[in-house]
Amino acid sequence: YYYSVFNNLSTKFFNEERERSINRLRVEFDTQRKEIEAEQARLEVINKNRKLQFLIILLVLAVAGTTYIYFLYLHKNRLYRRIIVSNKEAIAREKELRKKIEEFKNECPGVADKYSASSLNDNKLEDIFRRLENAMSEQFLYRDPSLTKEKVAEQIGTNRTYLSQVINEKTEMNFTQYICSYRIKEAIQILSDQDDDTPLKAIAADLGFNSMSTFYKAFQTSVGMTPSLYRKKVQEFSS
Repeated sequence: YYYSVFNNLSTKFFNEERERSINRLRVEFDTQRKEIEAEQARLEVINKNRKLQFLIILLVLAVAGTTYIYFLYLHKNRLYRRIIVSNKEAIAREKELRKKIEEFKNECPGVADKYSASSLNDNKLEDIFRRLENAMSEQFLYRDPSLTKEKVAEQIGTNRTYLSQVINEKTEMNFTQYICSYRIKEAIQILSDQDDDTPLKAIAADLGFNSMSTFYKAFQTSVGMTPSLYRKKVQEFSS
């Protein structure tokens, strides 16, 4: 009997102790699980915040980049406008000057020749340069794609040495640069006319350029933009 009672008590105590141990383990497990879940949630929040920060940085950079490009576009557009307006004003001034020169020639025929033959000229340099300018502006010698120093010198009645000296002293350019400047000047006049739709290839050929690449490079160097862009901007600013 006593053994049975002892055995029952022992079994009950063991079961209770085992239940307490299981409950304690369950509590510890639940606590650890909740801590792990909380840590995972915290890490997820951190990752989401990092992604959000990264996206915000990307957005700020994109907005800044777009704004910079936009203002750069506006700046370049203003620059293009100034170039075109400046060229148009120069064309108008040159036309007015040529008109006055023609009026002067008509009113005082022979005065220019008389002056060029006098002792007041700088060893004929002024006379040679005047004849050179007339040959370019009135006879359009620069349009000849095979133009050489010899041809020009013969046309204006001098030699190639004097010709080179005159060009260098009066314009600070060499022969090739001088001829190219006249070609580019006329190209600007043509492209500044919004009603003129002459193909660029035809313009290049008519002005004496041997290739489109040479024309484009010379125009870009002189004006600061390509012929096609210049024509496009003229149309934009005129509309």
